[in-house]
Amino acid sequence: MIKNYTSNVPVDRSIMAIEKLLMDFNCTHIAKIINKGRIEGFIFQIIDEKRGPISFKLPVKQIAVQRIFESKIKKPRRGTQNRVIDQAERTAWKILHDWVEIQLTMVALEQAESIQIFLPYAYGFRDQKTFYEKARDRRFKMLTGG
Repeated sequence: MIKNYTSNVPVDRSIMAIEKLLMDFNCTHIAKIINKGRIEGFIFQIIDEKRGPISFKLPVKQIAVQRIFESKIKKPRRGTQNRVIDQAERTAWKILHDWVEIQLTMVALEQAESIQIFLPYAYGFRDQKTFYEKARDRRFKMLTGG
């Protein structure tokens, strides 16, 4: 089952809620990633007491949600495509909001450190890649000892 697949929460409300969560978490910088007039995620910075400022890139993958929704349609009607696009965007943003909220709750309750939670999304401005993307490009050799 897909969480929030029927979400009616407007995209801008989810985006503002994520920004508020990050601000309450003492992020020092929050920027929106915009592509063709659509917000596709955030880049934000957390000051780690031991390591200093660390940037993170947190994307929302609306197109992936849209593809899954489209695969479930048996008989499309007029306007179905537009409704699917809108619903996929709402769902993707609401899921990201819920995820951020849960992760920051884990940090607040000392169940995890912020760097531990967001490590896959640690972002390098020089190569414009996240930690996960770098590891993936190296075929995760750092994890397998190879």
